[in-house]
Amino acid sequence: MAAETWFDTREELADALALGVTIRRAEAERMRTIATWAASRTTSQRGPARVLPGQERRVPFGGPGSPDVPEFLPAELGATLGLSAFAAQKLLSDSLSLVHRLPDLLALLEQGEVEAWKVRMVAAATRELPQSVVGIIDCQLAAPARRGAPPRIVRLTRSTLQDVVDHHLLAQADPAQTTDVHHDAQARRYVAFKPGLDGTTDITGTLSNEDARRLEQHLDHTASEMADIEGDTRSRGVRRAEALGRLVVHPGLAQTVLYVHFDRVSGTWSADDIGTISADEAESMVGHGNITIKPVIDLAAEITTTGYVAPPRLREQLKLSQRNLCAFPHCDRRGTTGFDVDHVTPHDAGGATTTSNTHLLCRYHHRVKTHSQWRAAKTAPGVTTWTSPTGQVFEVAHGLTTRLRT
Repeated sequence: MAAETWFDTREELADALALGVTIRRAEAERMRTIATWAASRTTSQRGPARVLPGQERRVPFGGPGSPDVPEFLPAELGATLGLSAFAAQKLLSDSLSLVHRLPDLLALLEQGEVEAWKVRMVAAATRELPQSVVGIIDCQLAAPARRGAPPRIVRLTRSTLQDVVDHHLLAQADPAQTTDVHHDAQARRYVAFKPGLDGTTDITGTLSNEDARRLEQHLDHTASEMADIEGDTRSRGVRRAEALGRLVVHPGLAQTVLYVHFDRVSGTWSADDIGTISADEAESMVGHGNITIKPVIDLAAEITTTGYVAPPRLREQLKLSQRNLCAFPHCDRRGTTGFDVDHVTPHDAGGATTTSNTHLLCRYHHRVKTHSQWRAAKTAPGVTTWTSPTGQVFEVAHGLTTRLRT
């Protein structure tokens, strides 16, 4: 029998290991650069002494103890780095937290000893805590468990790291603070839907523990009945998903508007916010609710109104031409909860409420456009050209962003 061959994985992956250290150090340098850039704006861009509603404020994105920075900085950062507003704000917040509140963990990242996602996870989890508490967490996670051992944070997985952070949060919190945290957490509950191109939608959200427990029990019970009574042989995960769908597929469900398109070249069908669909999927959708058949909206037609408020048909046209996405560079927010109709040329400056002078923006970017030096020009249906305060130029066409000039 041939001798068994052993391989030294570390030797084979030596280059990958070395690159990992380089990437961590570069990530630390990037976050320190971003934090320095943001902090410099506190003195070079002073706002009005009195901030009016909707105008830019100064906020401590990094948490207590970090410098207050202009609220619209994530718009410039996101457009420059090709990030959504949410991702840019998170990167900015984590950078400020690490530089000003978690210096020991940042030092480990600069030395290449810890993954960036771990220190950013701690930064996000401790954002609302006072600096005195964060300092304790920073020191304990960066210290070795015993002499000669690596720092505690290096040995932790995502779930165990969350457990450690939660332990510190509870240990440092007084009963009154714990109650406030609970109320704040309840106020941040949400459910979000992200349609894919394969006919399925990812669902994320946060529920109360009790609601989540009831929902899970109901899904498990229904999934078991599907197997035992209906003879469903699909996996338990698929049956749980089916059970969730059965909660909302009801004849009395509120009316749904479904936009279905036919591509004459490929002979395929698709639905807005869903993607390519089969004939069976379309039939299933139609069979589960009230269906409205509406006349086709010409996306190139100029819809005009004499008033300030956009009529429903104009709003619907803008939604379709923008693919239900905010018109700001790299913003990935969808209009499931409603967008603002923004006049490219302000209405009080003579701008008309028409197709060629309006687009849809999420509330944050509407404020950025209204109360900062960002400038927009609509060049075609669904196409907006943006100029940043520093002279960068971006074109957003039907949800896709292209940098035209740096």
